[in-house]
Amino acid sequence: HSVNIQDGGNLTVASSSNLLQIENDANTGTATINRNSGRLKRLDYTIWCAPVLDSRATDYQTLSDFSPLTAAGRFYDYHTNDNAYWPLNQETAKFELAEGVLIRMPNTDATTGYNAGTARIIYQGSFTGTPNTGNIRKTLEYIDDAHAFNIVGNPYPSPLSATDFINGNSTSITGTLWLWRKTNNSAQTSYATVNLAGYVANSAPGGTTADGNDLIADPYTIDAKGSLNTGQGFFVKAVGAKELVYNNSMRLQTHSTSFFRSAAAQAEPQTAQPFSRVWLNITNSNDLFAQALVGYNDATTTGYDSGFDGEMITQGQLNLYSVLNTADEALTLAIQTRGAFEVTDEVALGFSAAAAGTYTISIDHVDGAFADGQKVYLKDKVEGVIRELTENSYTFSTEAGQFDTRFDIIYTTAAPALGTEPVAQLNKALMVYNADNQVKAVAPETITSVVVYDINGKVLYQNDKVNSMEFSSTTLNASHQMVIVNITLENQNVVSKKIMMN
Repeated sequence: HSVNIQDGGNLTVASSSNLLQIENDANTGTATINRNSGRLKRLDYTIWCAPVLDSRATDYQTLSDFSPLTAAGRFYDYHTNDNAYWPLNQETAKFELAEGVLIRMPNTDATTGYNAGTARIIYQGSFTGTPNTGNIRKTLEYIDDAHAFNIVGNPYPSPLSATDFINGNSTSITGTLWLWRKTNNSAQTSYATVNLAGYVANSAPGGTTADGNDLIADPYTIDAKGSLNTGQGFFVKAVGAKELVYNNSMRLQTHSTSFFRSAAAQAEPQTAQPFSRVWLNITNSNDLFAQALVGYNDATTTGYDSGFDGEMITQGQLNLYSVLNTADEALTLAIQTRGAFEVTDEVALGFSAAAAGTYTISIDHVDGAFADGQKVYLKDKVEGVIRELTENSYTFSTEAGQFDTRFDIIYTTAAPALGTEPVAQLNKALMVYNADNQVKAVAPETITSVVVYDINGKVLYQNDKVNSMEFSSTTLNASHQMVIVNITLENQNVVSKKIMMN
């Protein structure tokens, strides 16, 4: 049924309440749709999308009407042709149908500490206009693959199913959504990533923060009806000069207070079989953080799968991603799916760091086969070591820059037989890693002896009677330092590896 509000009438929809409609009959009249922001600081931003249209052109609110205390020049739309935000004239600009607008928080507030940039408040947004309903189409801008991002949003006064939205627009967009997700911090990337395979955080592990901005009830999965709330703006990437399509069947009945939410139950997207997934974090001592997701699912492949593989938007001072080599290019992915799980699979893991220093890679969360005991290893091809991430983190040092070939994610340490292959290949195949702060080695042929040195050449451990293809120390005491492991094989080749002890 339609909603018809007479002149002088009043219809107000409270924040976290929903106006749901099934039929496509047009609404008339002016309503008030309230929507609260997250708990944000003075210089923080939100991408808003209006759930209403102008019913009386002379009365419809401007952006300044919506957020009168936001500083002039701090309202932005997004220009696809130059991949940049452009300021809007808040006194004349208005919300447009299904289009997002980046708006800064009020410049002043009476809350103690807010004006100084320390305290947080919830902005109580209020949209006035005719509630949107029915079929909605929005033309996407597309220049080329590098200039295809569009800022859009949920156009309804009720939550929008992220899964149904992605599936309904599979021929128009890449199938990944990027959400503005941070408080004011130039060192941190602005965007979290969502698609049918899951959710990747861009700040605190799991996508929550100590200040109470819990964006989602379950940080690890987007379920079959994961929802984008009323007023939520986000980015999509067009695959050509196409249109976005919205309809009432994509709308949901939920009552979340969060700006992005997926349901608490870890149900899977409607188009997929159960996943086996591992979420990987990279951090440093300055609280920088990035996250990447690698998943396995029978509905996906080792190639690029629209809706399941999610491109990373590189920003901030620290980024983590997997690398997918296609016929045309190497893709850096925040989310990568790899088909049915195979223990022999290897995934290139890349990172970029703005500053040289010490960083740590660890597992944030797992499900599927990984929750059932399948181990995950990190291979450091620079140091020649392997770390079991299932039980341990891996700390390493690096120069500043982007590194796409240093790390691999692997799932077995079984080494191939090498016969009489050159020493260089033998060095690559012999695996040495930290296991519970002891040295573990797996070789393609018999190990005769192992000697462990500190970086000054002092012998910390020695065993001259190993006589096995696998070795584990039991009495090494070498915490919080880099050690050098010399391994002598039965053919008298000596292989040297460096590993970091916890």
